[in-house]
Amino acid sequence: WTAPVVFDAADLRPRRVRDVDSYAYYGVGGGWFVFMKRDPERLEIIELATGRTKTWLAPPGYTASTGDRPNYVTATEIVFDSGFYWVRLDPRSVPWDE
Repeated sequence: WTAPVVFDAADLRPRRVRDVDSYAYYGVGGGWFVFMKRDPERLEIIELATGRTKTWLAPPGYTASTGDRPNYVTATEIVFDSGFYWVRLDPRSVPWDE
């Protein structure tokens, strides 16, 4: 759910962005909702304004979801510890899902 900023509670109009079936470790920031999934190891990135998605796949032999939730998420950067190494990713560089 998301909503534009209002200054009177009566003007608040929540909007459902999309359903997320399941997630374990997630982060929110800079207009993104980011969560980690397994099989295959990946980062799912949802743009809160539109509900559009991006998927970043971990390189072969690496993991994305064995660590904790992202350390931080901003409009231009996602950082997380995979359990074995640090990943620093610009969400704008990940192509949109079809």
